[in-house]
Amino acid sequence: MRQIIFLSLSGVGKSTCIRRLEATGQYRRGITCTTRPLRTGDAVDDYDRLTLDEFKAKAAVGEMAESTIYDDAAYGILQQRIDEAKAAHTSTIWALNDEGL
Repeated sequence: MRQIIFLSLSGVGKSTCIRRLEATGQYRRGITCTTRPLRTGDAVDDYDRLTLDEFKAKAAVGEMAESTIYDDAAYGILQQRIDEAKAAHTSTIWALNDEGL
């Protein structure tokens, strides 16, 4: 199965594209992590929620595949989530903001 990355600026429609692809049943959205609080419309499982200290600790020991600070919150992908997606043999789509690379 494939690991697909959508990379672009914030607010250009990555999540909309991913939702449409998920609806086909052929793809699933990769779970990323953030330190930001839940917003209206967020599902509890949209992100792995971490405190800033937890985020920094994971980054310090190399557990983050990528990370960025954007709009006063930290965002990233835990390497464990990528490994789980590969092991599940599912086509997974990851949404990245270009500031994270």
